[in-house]
Amino acid sequence: MYMLDTNTVSYISYLTDLFIFLFQQISKTILNQKTIPLPFLYILSSFILSKKG
Repeated sequence: MYMLDTNTVSYISYLTDLFIFLFQQISKTILNQKTIPLPFLYILSSFILSKKG
């Protein structure tokens, strides 16, 4: 079992919080515009696919 030190854990949680924050901001912008930009959809889908793989 690979153990993570506290610096790595805090860094990962920081990145997670940052990603969630950015995602919420982008979602608000999309809802305000009532349109979803295609580049964002492409980036998001490729990110999700890379996470699954």
